[in-house]
Amino acid sequence: PAVAADVRLLVAVADQSGESELAPGADGANQRGLLVGAAFDLPITLTVAGFLSGIAIVYAFRVTAPRIRANQAAALQRAVLEVLPGAERMERRVWDGEKLAPGVEGQGELESSIFLGYAADGRLVGYAVPAAGPGFQDTIKVLYGLDAAGEKVIGLYVLESRETPGLGDRIYKDPKFVAEF
Repeated sequence: PAVAADVRLLVAVADQSGESELAPGADGANQRGLLVGAAFDLPITLTVAGFLSGIAIVYAFRVTAPRIRANQAAALQRAVLEVLPGAERMERRVWDGEKLAPGVEGQGELESSIFLGYAADGRLVGYAVPAAGPGFQDTIKVLYGLDAAGEKVIGLYVLESRETPGLGDRIYKDPKFVAEF
């Protein structure tokens, strides 16, 4: 009843001002037309807003994706050189199930990659091997360095961890723990 009174008031005001867009009809056709028009306004507005928001998100992703990939590659290179003390450059190799094959830029997963670190004189310093394992909250991704013989761990770098600050993050923030490698 209160809605019907509001609709009658709106129709009366519109009729007095001469701005009524509704055609007069019998049995309250004006009120039904006003309600039907208002019922479609919100979904149309939300659809347009959702469409424009989606376009903005896709545009932002496409614009920033190359920079994100470049930053990830630079961070990975820094990590490889950190876990292989004395290495000046690195080469990516991919384990194909039988042998280490040269890695193609942008292809292959990090988990199947092995990075070879070389000193300035071209001597093999060691291997940087990615690994992942379950943490308390999520998977912890690490990169560890092996000596050239592949027998001794000479470095460790946490690539990704979502562990509890102050507790689980000690694996890379606690100097005593990191010094063990």
